[in-house]
Amino acid sequence: MSSRPAARSFLPALRARAFSGAVIAIGLVFAACAGPVRPRPVAAVVSVENHSGYIWEVAFFDRETRTTVAVVSVQLAPRERRRLTLPPGGYRVRSQVAGAGEAERVSMPPGADAEVDLSGGRTYVWPLGTLLSAETPGS
Repeated sequence: MSSRPAARSFLPALRARAFSGAVIAIGLVFAACAGPVRPRPVAAVVSVENHSGYIWEVAFFDRETRTTVAVVSVQLAPRERRRLTLPPGGYRVRSQVAGAGEAERVSMPPGADAEVDLSGGRTYVWPLGTLLSAETPGS
């Protein structure tokens, strides 16, 4: 019998280590490309409440762009309430009674939009009413 140890090939072990290293390197490259995760801005919530017996139209426009396309618009039936979710920022708000005749009598004049700044994570109330309407107790 020979006392010399049997020769082993180290090639399979080297291949396994090289493969593991390559997988780790590729994972690190993909992680670096993804970059840091930026949190989404928290939205502002506006509760639009119609306290009148009229149908109202309310539109929120981006104040910075001065565009004529509303970011969000809604029509509310008498005594209806709705929650709107908007990105934080500055807005022009146009609220008017819907329909011909009554709109001119009880709404603000054209071009009299209100300007508001909405902060993310906050809830706002936008009440709608006229001097000609009264809230019924308990409603």
